[in-house]
Amino acid sequence: MNGCPLARRLPIDRIAALGLAPSFVLSLALCAAPLPAAAEAGAEPIASLSFAEFYKRPVGPRGLEPGARLLALAGKRVQLSGFIAHGAQPRPALAILAPVPVALDDEDEGLADDLPASVAYLRWTEPRLAAAIEACRGAVRVTGRLGLGARAEADGRTSFVRLDADDVQCLR
Repeated sequence: MNGCPLARRLPIDRIAALGLAPSFVLSLALCAAPLPAAAEAGAEPIASLSFAEFYKRPVGPRGLEPGARLLALAGKRVQLSGFIAHGAQPRPALAILAPVPVALDDEDEGLADDLPASVAYLRWTEPRLAAAIEACRGAVRVTGRLGLGARAEADGRTSFVRLDADDVQCLR
């Protein structure tokens, strides 16, 4: 139950028998209805985001421009599914999530690799997430807070989309 003291004391049918206005009875009934578990716990909703929503299409004369949905979800919790781009030199607490399977060869190709434009840099602080990312060799679903804006990364690349991960699931 939530903050409806009268609804807690009397069943809805007894409230209706009190001769109260129908709109008041309806508001008490709605007030007494149980909330979904996420709403009760105060949990922030998680939006689903796809790589196709990262940038406007078609690409115009100004180059890649962030899509409306990507901008709207900045700072919010999202779920994004893709593939971890495995490189020759793994970086602690940093990975790249791509829409397709990608292998990076940092020694020979350096920054001239085959990464698509729509990638998200993953960051995490919990060791269990590092283990989950390492264990997943196929598609993964990552949940976390979305960050946007150009930022220099430890691997020498510049990221625009980042996800501060709090959950990783293998999608085998």
